[in-house]
Amino acid sequence: MAIVEDVAEDSDGTRVSQGDSLVSEDLLSTLLALCAKFRLPPDMVPAFMQEDQPLHALRAYQNEVLEALRRASPLIRSPAFERLDLDEQGRVVGEMSRLYGSDPWCSPGIISEIDQITEGLPRPTLAVHLLQSLRPIFSSTAHPMINPFTSRALSRPAGGTEAKSDFHDESAQTFKLPEHWGSYNILGWSCDQLPSSDIEQHIGLILPPTLVLMDDWESPWRGRGVKVLDRWIDKVSAETLRRMGMDKLLSDTLIHTLSIHPDQPLSGVLETALKLINRTTKGRDKVKAERIEEIMDKAIIKGWIYAPAGQKGRASVIHIAKQLETLCEEVGSGMVRWLKSIIPHLVDPLQYTPSAAVVEHYASNLRALLCVMRTCKETGRIPRWRGQIIDFICRLWVQVQERSGLDEALTPREIQKLSSLIVEVFGELIEQHPAIREKELPALVNINSGIFGPLVKAVG
Repeated sequence: MAIVEDVAEDSDGTRVSQGDSLVSEDLLSTLLALCAKFRLPPDMVPAFMQEDQPLHALRAYQNEVLEALRRASPLIRSPAFERLDLDEQGRVVGEMSRLYGSDPWCSPGIISEIDQITEGLPRPTLAVHLLQSLRPIFSSTAHPMINPFTSRALSRPAGGTEAKSDFHDESAQTFKLPEHWGSYNILGWSCDQLPSSDIEQHIGLILPPTLVLMDDWESPWRGRGVKVLDRWIDKVSAETLRRMGMDKLLSDTLIHTLSIHPDQPLSGVLETALKLINRTTKGRDKVKAERIEEIMDKAIIKGWIYAPAGQKGRASVIHIAKQLETLCEEVGSGMVRWLKSIIPHLVDPLQYTPSAAVVEHYASNLRALLCVMRTCKETGRIPRWRGQIIDFICRLWVQVQERSGLDEALTPREIQKLSSLIVEVFGELIEQHPAIREKELPALVNINSGIFGPLVKAVG
């Protein structure tokens, strides 16, 4: 006999059960109807995927998703849901996990709700099932540097050089189709649910789609791939990474991504690259040094050289300065090796007239300069650069003070930001070379006591 219970119909036609005894077919159809509310509005999909959507549209979408999740929660946590087969449960959980990420359409509230809903489910089993369901979406763009049977790294592309061209053929990238939106979040959520032993066991389901994303020709997709990698890389032993050749393959991909410098910088790539390098080069100092050198060359030095001028390249150079601070923490006093490139690229832009548009660029360069100076302090090499540093930061100081009365004046907060950083840099330089107090500071006062007097007093 069929189990009968009271099923109410919502105002939009979605059937919502009030109990645990809903028959399986009705439960699944009800949940899938609620999951349909998760889909991105068709007319907004391109904007969503480009992370360029109106805030009000995002809020409305997120509120609707949260409401649908809350209505689905008691149904998914009911005994009736446990009676659904794995494929049916996977359809529901898969739709939810599209929302489990850092995309604009996701939110901490949505992620928290999904965590609560899936708490009592067999997550590892569902994760493996979802990984298997993702294979067709990514297999049409098989990565040319991975053995399709063993998932080991190849020394040269399978299929020759033409394989790389085929790999980037947009017509074969089915994971980018609107109906597969958020597929990388399904991949990421699934990796989150698996313990280390399962990650290694199912690496053939995890590594290929991750690398397909990481090596995509569009930077945003590369960034999504790196975020997925970061969610599982710690669960794979360094020995396994080296044995399968993944250490070099993944490092090469990450460093290439660092070398691209898109107009919208990708966050977290450097941190993931350093984490991977540190884990896989223990006891191999030469290999680590070569990797760090490659990062410095491609991510930092060439980033400055080839960054577009003006507004187009501003976000990129700001990001480079922040990456330099991260590398200071990693490399330590070894940064002295690159001072001939670092200091000129940090101070040269400071000679130009400051405006609201460049304040953050100048501030990021000053912060990076201060970090480099402190990192290399014990080497005694920074004082050799005092002439160039003093020259450019004093030019900036003069222009910051002079622009306070102009029509295009900097705001008091902007003036304070730059002025305080100049004082910090000057103070650090004096600490490393006290003789500046006897020579350079009096010379500045003699040039213009009205302009430089406050600076000398601040560092004195």
